[in-house]
Amino acid sequence: MVDRLPLVRQLTKRAAPAGVGRKSPVVRLFPQRWKYPNGPYTGREEKMIVWRNDMPEFMLARLRSEAIKLIKSASDAFKRSDVPNGVWTSVDMEEYSEAALDEGLDYLEPIAHMGRGAVLVLGERQPDHDVKAESQGSSTDIALQESDVEEVESGSQDSSTDKPLQEGGSVEAVPESQDPSTDTELQEGSPEEARSELQDTEVNLDSTDAVCVSDALPEYVTLPQTQSKVPVFELLELFSDEEMDELRSYHPRFNSPALFFRPTDKLTVNTMLALWKLKGYIRQDNAST
Repeated sequence: MVDRLPLVRQLTKRAAPAGVGRKSPVVRLFPQRWKYPNGPYTGREEKMIVWRNDMPEFMLARLRSEAIKLIKSASDAFKRSDVPNGVWTSVDMEEYSEAALDEGLDYLEPIAHMGRGAVLVLGERQPDHDVKAESQGSSTDIALQESDVEEVESGSQDSSTDKPLQEGGSVEAVPESQDPSTDTELQEGSPEEARSELQDTEVNLDSTDAVCVSDALPEYVTLPQTQSKVPVFELLELFSDEEMDELRSYHPRFNSPALFFRPTDKLTVNTMLALWKLKGYIRQDNAST
């Protein structure tokens, strides 16, 4: 049952810090029939059992390596793509979105046992640097507007300090170079109104970010050919950038934005199971982040 990344992390915190020559807390998880004196392990061997400090990353690397290995083997066994009733079929995606994926699946020809397949998404996500840049630019504008509000408040305070001077009978002359229109613009609107406008701007920025984050692919899609649901494996989330580059350079088919993968034998079924196991291992961790 230790096949979820958050669970392995919690178990590592308790089982990893075992001193030299001491039994690891993980030995307590062993069935009684395994332990000394009835089991195959002796007391000395139980002290040699350790739980790696990097067990979460170690298991993730092993699952990724096994999945990559099986994908390559399935690619070698079925080298031809886009053939009738084939294992590998290219799916066109103009953009990284659910609508584009559905449109790409509409153009696929019906395949035998199509409902047993899965969609492998290899295309890159659309960069959100522009949205971030806009939000940073807007935040800069907000900072400038806040400085204007401070100027308005300081101006109102200066005007209040000038009143005692006027009552005393000494009034400083206004320089001729000063532009009276500037004072008029600063006096229009109270500081409270300006701050409320800033708050409205911040709310609009938050809503923009929410729309950007929500743009993700579903875990399942419905095939228009058979009206059956098949899983979607986003390989960009399952593998590292180096592993994706390795996969793309292994065969030209992996340069497609998406592939429809249909298992037909033991090798391809094991490939599908490896993808399921890897996705299940990191699923709850992605949900928590």
